[in-house]
Amino acid sequence: MAAANVLQRGSVGYNTRLPRPHVRLRQPEANRPSENTNSRAAPQPAAVHTKPAMSHPLQLPFRDAMSVCAGGVHVITTDGSAGRYGITMTAVAPVTDEPPTIMLCINKQAGIVPVLLQNRALCINVLSAHQQDVAEHFAGLTALSPEERFAYHIWHKGRQGQLQVEGALAHLHGTIAECNEVGTHRVFMAEISEIAVRPHSADTPALVYFRRHFAALG
Repeated sequence: MAAANVLQRGSVGYNTRLPRPHVRLRQPEANRPSENTNSRAAPQPAAVHTKPAMSHPLQLPFRDAMSVCAGGVHVITTDGSAGRYGITMTAVAPVTDEPPTIMLCINKQAGIVPVLLQNRALCINVLSAHQQDVAEHFAGLTALSPEERFAYHIWHKGRQGQLQVEGALAHLHGTIAECNEVGTHRVFMAEISEIAVRPHSADTPALVYFRRHFAALG
């Protein structure tokens, strides 16, 4: 794959990595230390009992059903006037090839949403099986900040200036053509204008997500 502009120091060969600082695993909320450093416990306000918001009766069964739909793992990156951001996704699907268009479904509360709405441009990185660490970083499964996640991998820029991670099976660069709201999510339609497929990708397993676990396919 003809790669442009290495953004980080180090070798540009596939399967290489930058020197990595220690990754702190995110602690469960119940195990995180309290911010209150006083030895005496602060008085707690009286509990306020509120009725939880009603969810759809099929919400949990729907999630369980979707967990057995094996999905390819992607990292979506965007860079521009609103800054750079990346997110791991499986809710990525082709729509049409005339013009080539891909649908992305992203929770409205995700940090990438306002950045993507302003930048408009993006790159869809289709991850290979050896890139589970990339997926975990951009899924927020470590304590890395959104900006720190970019320091752990080697990046290039496509012709449109969008970031693509080295070692991915394919990179699809495009621009947001349409955005709608459906329930809790934003549905983006990205029109693709540049595609790069990794050489010999047919011999490289893909990273998929199945039953809430990462797995290799192929």
